[in-house]
Amino acid sequence: MMPAAVQELFGRISELSQPPAAVAQFAEAFSQRAAAQTAATADQTATASAPSATGATATPADTASVAAQRSVTAAVSGSLTGKRAALPAAAAPWTSAIRSAATKAGIDPDLLTSLVWVESSFQPDAVSPAGAVGLAQLMPGTAKGLGVDPTNPAQNLDGAARMLHGLIEQFGRVDLALAAYNVGPNALTRGLAQGQTPGRGYAEAVATKYRTITGRELFA
Repeated sequence: MMPAAVQELFGRISELSQPPAAVAQFAEAFSQRAAAQTAATADQTATASAPSATGATATPADTASVAAQRSVTAAVSGSLTGKRAALPAAAAPWTSAIRSAATKAGIDPDLLTSLVWVESSFQPDAVSPAGAVGLAQLMPGTAKGLGVDPTNPAQNLDGAARMLHGLIEQFGRVDLALAAYNVGPNALTRGLAQGQTPGRGYAEAVATKYRTITGRELFA
C-alpha cells in the first residue's frame, strides 16, 4: 500500500493543472516502481515485520529516492502556494467548485478561475447593472437556456464552464471565445465581419488574471 505521505504528495500533484516536468516525471517513475513492488508484497511485509539483525542502513538508491521525493514535495508546495497567494481571499471557498466545473466541461480550470475573477471577484451574490447574476455573471435568459439557476453558485459555474467550452469550439480561439462570453456570440460575429473585435478588452483582462495565477500566457 502506498505510504500516507506519498498519497498526500500525489494528491497535491493532482491539484496542479500543469505540473512541472520534473514533478510529472517523478510521479510516473514512482508509480511504476510501486507497481513492481506490489508483486513482492508478501515478502516485503514479512521482512518489514521482522527485527533487523544486521543493522542494515538505507541504500544509496533509497536515499536518492527520499531526496527526490522531498524535492518534488517542495516543488509542488511552491507551485500551489504561488497560485493560492495570487488569488484574493474571496476565492478560497470556490476554487474546488471552479475546478470541478471546468474539468467536467473540459476546459482549463485556471481559465475559468480567471474569468470568475474578472466577472465577480468571486462574489456569489454579485449582480451587474445589466442584471447578470452570480460568480460567472450569467444573464437570466442565458442561465435558463443552459438549464441552471444562476443564484446557485455550483450551477452558475457549471453553466459558465459549459458555455465557455461551447464558445471555444464555435470560434476556435480562446480570446474570441472570451470576447463572445462578454458581448455575446452574435455581437462578436457582427463585429468581426466589420473588422472589429468587440470584447477584446475583456479577453485581455482575463488573460492578465490568468498570467497572474499561472505565470503563463493565455493566448498563443
